[in-house]
Amino acid sequence: MMEALCTSPLPVDPAVELEPATTTAELPLCNPQPHPLVFTDRQFVVTGKFAYGTRVAVFSAIQALGGIPADAAPSRTTNYVVIGAFGSQDWASTSQGRKIEKALQLRAQGADL
Repeated sequence: MMEALCTSPLPVDPAVELEPATTTAELPLCNPQPHPLVFTDRQFVVTGKFAYGTRVAVFSAIQALGGIPADAAPSRTTNYVVIGAFGSQDWASTSQGRKIEKALQLRAQGADL
């Protein structure tokens, strides 16, 4: 989740309509989360819906911390996949699920993701 990627709490955009959904805790995440989280010159693939705000806001936050945001599928050059805080139980059958599946495949092949 974007909120988990930053060391300081991020504001929630009140304009974002939140639908009932499960949290990303039910998704295949790294546990424990990477620490310290390095942003400078690291590629972040973004997927899902964010409490932080719009995708543009998420990209701007990543860039402000020195990271390189991407909307494409993860690849071997991807360092992090950022999953929005509002995930769905049906993540595997959505377009966001394709990015997550690709990240899992890359990790299984030895990628440091």
